[in-house]
Amino acid sequence: MSTQHSAQTLTKPANLFGRLVWIGALMALAAVIFNTLVAVGAHVLFSVASTFQPLQPEDFLPATVLGVVGAVIVFALLARRTSQPTRIFQRIVMVVLPVSLLPDLSLLFLHLYPGTTFPAVGTLMLMHIATALICLGTLSQVGS
Repeated sequence: MSTQHSAQTLTKPANLFGRLVWIGALMALAAVIFNTLVAVGAHVLFSVASTFQPLQPEDFLPATVLGVVGAVIVFALLARRTSQPTRIFQRIVMVVLPVSLLPDLSLLFLHLYPGTTFPAVGTLMLMHIATALICLGTLSQVGS
């Protein structure tokens, strides 16, 4: 019953938009900070080459924010159209996250960037997973 009540409260346009804007901004900030620390750590600990462009801030910072914005939009649409946005959002994440890792894995075989190594690609995958978990954990709490 509380999930339905929360979903109904969230579906009010003012509540939905206002809460998700702030929550989205905080999630984006958390994901950007975490991913920056992971990228710096990879360069230091694993000697990831600076030529591996996906781990450069100008590449991963916009991608991180875009991923968070996408998650917020999907959750907002679910909250407006379904009675169980959290459950459906969790299922979507469980499908989309593994699919989002496939392009990262392909970098190991395509060698599109100089300095492509397993630690570099693994770091990129960790950043995807961390951003997804930040969004999943936070938005699941909002919807419950």
